[in-house]
Amino acid sequence: PINYTIEANDCCGNNNGPVRVPQKTIFAQSSVLRCEGIVHIDWTPYLHWPLGVGFYNIAVSKNGSPFSVVASVDSNVLGYDFSDFNDFDSLCIVVVAVQKGTSVVSLSNQVCLRPSVVQKPKYLYLSNITVNENEKIELQWIVDALGEMYRYIIEDKSEGGVYLPNNEKLVGRPYYSETDTFVDTLLNPAIRYFYYRITSDDSCSNKLKSQEGRSLHLALDLSNYYEFTLNWNSFVLGYSSVSSYEIWRDNGSGEQLLAVVDRSSGNYVDDVSALVNKGGFFCYRVIANHTLQLEDGRKIFLKARSNKVCESHRPIVYIPNAFVPGGVNTIFKPSIIFGDINGYVMSIYNRWGEEIFVSNDIQTGWDGTKNGKECPSGGYAYVIRFKGLDGNNSEYKGIVLLVR
Repeated sequence: PINYTIEANDCCGNNNGPVRVPQKTIFAQSSVLRCEGIVHIDWTPYLHWPLGVGFYNIAVSKNGSPFSVVASVDSNVLGYDFSDFNDFDSLCIVVVAVQKGTSVVSLSNQVCLRPSVVQKPKYLYLSNITVNENEKIELQWIVDALGEMYRYIIEDKSEGGVYLPNNEKLVGRPYYSETDTFVDTLLNPAIRYFYYRITSDDSCSNKLKSQEGRSLHLALDLSNYYEFTLNWNSFVLGYSSVSSYEIWRDNGSGEQLLAVVDRSSGNYVDDVSALVNKGGFFCYRVIANHTLQLEDGRKIFLKARSNKVCESHRPIVYIPNAFVPGGVNTIFKPSIIFGDINGYVMSIYNRWGEEIFVSNDIQTGWDGTKNGKECPSGGYAYVIRFKGLDGNNSEYKGIVLLVR
């Protein structure tokens, strides 16, 4: 601030009387509060106007635009916080004193700067919780790209628990993206479903939390012969609604869509009786079709995958109780569906407990002979052993009637 006064003198050196008290100019200066996202302006008062200062106007030029008044404050206020700008905007600020009861003004010096502040994100949405091809839970989120986070904190909990930090992901600089992902290698989606949320964290310890979501977990049960029952929990995500669930099956020839069911469904029964010749190993997955509705009006259509769950059908065995060499049922052998024939063995015994026939090939049955000679009619004991596709050993014993 600088003091000024004026003294009038005539040619004889006479002045106009006592010198008035000098008037003092306004000196403005700025400081940037990075964490608060504020440019603070303070100034010295304009002094010794005869009528005094009525109020101060704060005028701002942003990115070369004309100056405009953004605020007026009382004459006893000597500071103002300005926040209506983006990171690295070009700002010039002037404080204008207005004399009380008049339109006379006095301007301060111009304060020009390009402030760098920590921009807080205006939104953070958890957009999807899905199981990837590696059977790991993958989180996806959408964040305000103007926000300057330095990390994301991934939090999880189980049903009825409390959120605990799972991991953190640092933000690459200087580039920011509106979308980001994280793969959770700690939790196993095959065990149960989990709740998640994302917290952004900037260098000023400002935090912004996303809405929470729940992963999709599938359980499988062989509920009856040739029938698998699928059960899953509903997929839940704030700001999102599920429209339907897709049921997918893979029996060794790639995943195939079985059905699309209503969003209120939580189970499905799959009849595999038509696949008895295709092997007995079945894998399933459920996919939730859901729509994320953002507060800015955007709609994003997404798919959330469950874990893949696989099951071997238990062996189904049909064993005839009689056969007639030269007749309709000429050879004695079992029919095994969903069995592991590599572990197969069938032995035939006569009434004295003597083993008269043995086969390790499920296609080779007993023709009613011993060493090429016909055996007499009667009952013969059999023992059939093999390992099922489910890994369990199976054994069947009984009597078969040889009829001639």
